[in-house]
Amino acid sequence: MNKLRRRVLEKLAQMSAPNNLPTEEAAKAKPVAGSPPDFAPENFYPTMIRGFGFRNTNIINSLSDALNQGLYFNSDGKVNLSWMRSVNFNFGTDNVPSVDLKNLMGFAKQLHKSVYTNNGEDFKKALTSEEIAKIVAPLKTSTFISNLSNTNPVGQLSAKLGGNIKTIINNYLLQIQ
Repeated sequence: MNKLRRRVLEKLAQMSAPNNLPTEEAAKAKPVAGSPPDFAPENFYPTMIRGFGFRNTNIINSLSDALNQGLYFNSDGKVNLSWMRSVNFNFGTDNVPSVDLKNLMGFAKQLHKSVYTNNGEDFKKALTSEEIAKIVAPLKTSTFISNLSNTNPVGQLSAKLGGNIKTIINNYLLQIQ
């Protein structure tokens, strides 16, 4: 019954991305005020610590922060991991004009499914390094990340992160063991 209830709630929570999202050109040209709301995944998905351990959790937090910044600055402040969590990571990207934002949103769903949760369930035990490698491998080769642009190493997001978001995400993924 619990799985049925969860599926019904997930279907009810299906949301589309916020309206009036900027195109990539507009997002690059227009400064975005403020910062995204803080998002520490272990606060919302505490069994992630059990599965991945404290060392990896710190890396996952840093990865999540970079992703949160990327979502926020590519969406003119409209999309962030807190919003995604509020809709249980169920949202569509059909009306998202920016390819980079669409890819970051897709990667966030992928990260939620495999790292924040164990395919929507709690982590029951500590994962071995082989199990962690098996979980992280698809993230390292994610089409969402490989399709992010390599250009625009300057700009508000790059200044905030200290480099290109694609490179930063890949570097964090390489550190998870």
